[in-house]
Amino acid sequence: MRGAGAGLILLACLAAASAQPLPTAPPESVTVNGVRQAPDAVIAKFVETLTTPSRAGKIARWNQGICPRTTGLSAKFALYVSWRIRDIAEHVGAPLDAGKDCKPNIHVMFIDQPQALLDGVRKKSPAYLGYYDNEAQADALAKVTRPVQSWYVTQTRDLRGALHFDSHSIRGGRMVEVPVCVFPPCDSSQTIKLPEAEIYAVTGTRLGDGLSSVFYHVLVVAEPARLRDIQTGTLADYIAMLALAQIDKPQVCEPLPSILNLLVPDCPQKPDALTAGDAAFLHGLYKSTPTTTVHGQRSEVAYQMKQSSKDP
Repeated sequence: MRGAGAGLILLACLAAASAQPLPTAPPESVTVNGVRQAPDAVIAKFVETLTTPSRAGKIARWNQGICPRTTGLSAKFALYVSWRIRDIAEHVGAPLDAGKDCKPNIHVMFIDQPQALLDGVRKKSPAYLGYYDNEAQADALAKVTRPVQSWYVTQTRDLRGALHFDSHSIRGGRMVEVPVCVFPPCDSSQTIKLPEAEIYAVTGTRLGDGLSSVFYHVLVVAEPARLRDIQTGTLADYIAMLALAQIDKPQVCEPLPSILNLLVPDCPQKPDALTAGDAAFLHGLYKSTPTTTVHGQRSEVAYQMKQSSKDP
């Protein structure tokens, strides 16, 4: 990915310039809140709200091992947040990069002026904003609107395993062979140029096209001044949800108990740790068939959550 190294250096430098420790200590033990058995419709709505389709129309997840790095906090707190992301990932079946000096692909940044950080990303490394079609969309993506916010860079994996960045920056098109005749058999072909086209190896079934969406990089930015009343353990669980799934939910309360209700104003249910529903959602996501349709993926995740709610 062109400019990736420079982009990561930019992110790290801007975050380091505004290090701010949170006032609370990480808990010695981690608690997962229980959740009542919910109706099918409630679980289905929960899954739909939490799953944002990628450019390929799939629900993205990590395929390569995750390597989180947290900056902007004192070492103790930063290490805890990164550890907690790995801990939850291991619990729900997401892959881990076990290398001692692994290359970070999840950057969690606590910074006093998050908009300044994103302005720099927008100007120098816009690919880290995620997919956009035009400059206006890029400007909108770069706006910080929440105390904790996330940005996702995704790739599409085709039937042969080839990875394609979900990026607007492909220029000049590709050369694609297409048949002259409309119906097979065709004994001749011509070459046409498709502007900004990508070539994917796909299947022709209605159950799935052979494409899947995977994360390449996740950026999570948090503003300490707006989070002073939240304990580090609680905040780490919230960040882990954003780091392991592409979540861009509306600021509304979920009827199912969820750590994602934490920062929703006037929400009566604000768990202080990852809930059983959250864990079941992530577990279902990483067990679902990545190449099926988005409807199929959501159905599989909901099924896994329902099975989890039946466990004693």
